[in-house]
Amino acid sequence: MAKYNAFLDIVKERPDWSIKSKPVCPFCKSTNVKKGGGVTTLVGGKYNHIWNECECRKCHEKFTLETKERGRLLKPMRWYTKKGKILRGIPACFECYIYTCKKCNGNVVRKYVRLDSNEPVEILSSGTDDNGVWCNKYRIIFRCESCGAEVESENDNYVPNPPKEMSYEEKVIEAKKQAKKKKVLGLRLGFKIKENIGVAIINDYAIAKVEVEK
Repeated sequence: MAKYNAFLDIVKERPDWSIKSKPVCPFCKSTNVKKGGGVTTLVGGKYNHIWNECECRKCHEKFTLETKERGRLLKPMRWYTKKGKILRGIPACFECYIYTCKKCNGNVVRKYVRLDSNEPVEILSSGTDDNGVWCNKYRIIFRCESCGAEVESENDNYVPNPPKEMSYEEKVIEAKKQAKKKKVLGLRLGFKIKENIGVAIINDYAIAKVEVEK
């Protein structure tokens, strides 16, 4: 069974909490760096993933300082890249990156493949199986393009504090508990639960991931 952050077994990259908002050139270590304006994605109207294009005034190398905000109480994660190649730190967002293989220094890239083969998938989808366990309908593979080293991972990118690993049997038990809670919630609201799909909307808020009928 795939584990969180399993790809760390084959890549050199690791989190670097020493990277600050003021860039330091990852090539020559100079602090004389021109930092450009940021481009960002927004989640809930707040900054999420920020890209700052930078240029070192000493060695004239260009690179990107990327920042992943993690809320007011958690320290943001930062890493340096150039055209998708990771230079320092490790990405905490799902975009495509090029990692470095521990074994041969080759390029490690992420692939999404079918559950029953290594054929690439065209659509990423998730849902519940026959036991009500939420799961991906694809596998996440990190593979070295040079030596072929590969590993299946539970997640697309580095997760600082991954959830507790659970066996499939434990996931089935938890799914049944959650289904029971949702059923009770639906009955209290005057709804009948049909399946674990869709969203029930009350006063413009999604309160349960269920399909309902009056």
